[in-house]
Amino acid sequence: MAFHSLRLPDLPAWRAYQRYSSRVAEALEAAYRELFAGPDDKRTYLGALRRIEAVQNLPMCLPQRDRVNYVKSWVFRKLDEDELSLDAIDDTIDIAYTLGDLASLRDALHFRGPMLRRVALFGQAAEDLSLALAVHRRISELLSESDPLLELDLLTQLVTYEFFTAHYDAATRLSAEARSLAARIPELTATRKGKLVSATLDLGDAHLYRWSGQSTLARAAASNAAEIYAELEAAISAGRVRTLLCDCTLDQIERLPLGTTRDDLIRQTRDDLQLAQNFARESNDYTGTRMIELRQARYSRLTGRNEDRVAAIEGVANAAQSLGDESVLSEAFTYLGDELAARGEIQSALNRYRQAIAVLDGSEALAWETWPRRALHQWYEQHPTTLD
Repeated sequence: MAFHSLRLPDLPAWRAYQRYSSRVAEALEAAYRELFAGPDDKRTYLGALRRIEAVQNLPMCLPQRDRVNYVKSWVFRKLDEDELSLDAIDDTIDIAYTLGDLASLRDALHFRGPMLRRVALFGQAAEDLSLALAVHRRISELLSESDPLLELDLLTQLVTYEFFTAHYDAATRLSAEARSLAARIPELTATRKGKLVSATLDLGDAHLYRWSGQSTLARAAASNAAEIYAELEAAISAGRVRTLLCDCTLDQIERLPLGTTRDDLIRQTRDDLQLAQNFARESNDYTGTRMIELRQARYSRLTGRNEDRVAAIEGVANAAQSLGDESVLSEAFTYLGDELAARGEIQSALNRYRQAIAVLDGSEALAWETWPRRALHQWYEQHPTTLD
């Protein structure tokens, strides 16, 4: 049994291994410096990849082979080559199992979880991070040492993945566990990593609060996450969480009568939509832009604007369908159902809600079923004798 983190490019003990390569060691050292300490840009990634490709066919020991695959997976992820990244990290995990290296296995699973989430395999991502968490705790037990920030990172990501797979009780339990651990980490937000973990926890809580109808608490959590992501210049995350913040505020607006605080919330939503657009434009986030367009349509409806919202929402649906993005397509059908219901086209609205559920058949992103199911339930609860 070994405990060699994948963040270590080389160890003196490996030099006694059969097939250990000094040339591979030099390439790994250089690639790690570029990838983890160099500028965060495409030139750096490609430089690290070239170093690895120059030695990848040489004889080498298994720990070195593991790290060659790990570097390739990192580079491919940075270059948005998701399939290649997953292939490389799969090989990394296989070797970690062969070596019986718990730390390498934990690190590889920790890396693959977010990759699986990127391709909407939320259930598999949750399985990876659950196993990574169990392995991490086993390492802590065996070595009598702990890394609470790493454990918190695993917990906070798990909250989100369990939420997206509609395992709400599990997500709520993990959130409470994460909050308890965070309270025991002094100066959690003193580092960039700590701030990112804190933002991820707030993001998970925002989803859970909104799902449970607590829109005020959801807004507070989403606002906290949005501020952190903006501070760290994480443009994609800042734009996506700002979009969630719009959801929470629009939920409140929909329930409030004219006057009261409704006008203030409308102004806040307008500003948040603009910020979300700015972040999406900065990061070239095509999917994020489509999500913002749906919120703009809802904002337009709730503020009584005279606009062709059906055409706008259908445009998002067509874009999502062409990309095979089931979650955005489901959202588009849900928003279309809401728009048609507001126009009194009830039968068409109900059909759109059913479509929103149907497109998620076989998907792991089951949380998106929540809103169309609630809309259908509300209609039939108010019209129990309706047959359609």
